[in-house]
Amino acid sequence: MTTAESESQLVRGGYFRPINLVHIACFQLTWFASVMGAARDTALWGLGGIGLMLLFSAFRNSLRGDLLFACALLPLGWMLDSLWAYTGILDYGTVFAPLWILLLWASVGLSLNHSMSLFVKRPRLGALLAGGAAPFSYLGGERLGAVVIPEPFALGFITLSWVCVFYGVFWVADRAGESETAPQ
Repeated sequence: MTTAESESQLVRGGYFRPINLVHIACFQLTWFASVMGAARDTALWGLGGIGLMLLFSAFRNSLRGDLLFACALLPLGWMLDSLWAYTGILDYGTVFAPLWILLLWASVGLSLNHSMSLFVKRPRLGALLAGGAAPFSYLGGERLGAVVIPEPFALGFITLSWVCVFYGVFWVADRAGESETAPQ
């Protein structure tokens, strides 16, 4: 398949369908609601976004697989963000990652079969883009009052972590998709 054919397939039959654009909007809404809620000392706002994402998954008949990814990412995200809080890279006002951060990690899991599906077959690209987005995500959270970043240069550690973690996440999601479609 040529590059032009591959790009055409992304637009026509795949990634940029309106249904994926709806999921991207749900994902962004969840991020914004979680961060704004955290700035006001509540995680409840983010739960509304997660609820929308779960409804989306149910509508697309992918709830089971999406929940598996979300549940797998919860402990991973909790450990990473708790490590960053413990080491002083991030300051959530607590020693451990707060609930709103867990909602964001769950939203990533709920996105792997939908708005992040483009990266499942392209884990290197997805990892680089996720790593590149990491500092902006945390800086946006700081600007909205949800987190404090004592030393912005330390975001480099988060960037490197995200590159590694998201490469693994997309790789595992790809393998999980292959096992679902393999002959029994």
